[in-house]
Amino acid sequence: MSRYPKTLFAESLTGHSGTLELMDDLGAALALHRDRMRLLGGGNPAHIPAVQAVWRQAMADLLADGPRFDSVLADYDQPAGNPRFREAMAGYLNRECGWKL
Repeated sequence: MSRYPKTLFAESLTGHSGTLELMDDLGAALALHRDRMRLLGGGNPAHIPAVQAVWRQAMADLLADGPRFDSVLADYDQPAGNPRFREAMAGYLNRECGWKL
């Protein structure tokens, strides 16, 4: 037991929850069967080697570009979102879904 008692507020945040129970169950299953399990529940992404290679290269490119890396870590987009991303997403949805955004 901690020498510092929890406040009622802290108790309400750290008590039992369905999410914590699910994550404990998934973590325990993965710890026992990592070599043969592909967890796709509880928000865990699958380990897909080709996709991981793309992410690794994108991360290496980002780390190699100091100003861009610094911007990703410390510069927020405007409240409505990144304009380039919004334009790209609207274009994608227009093409793929036939929407007029």
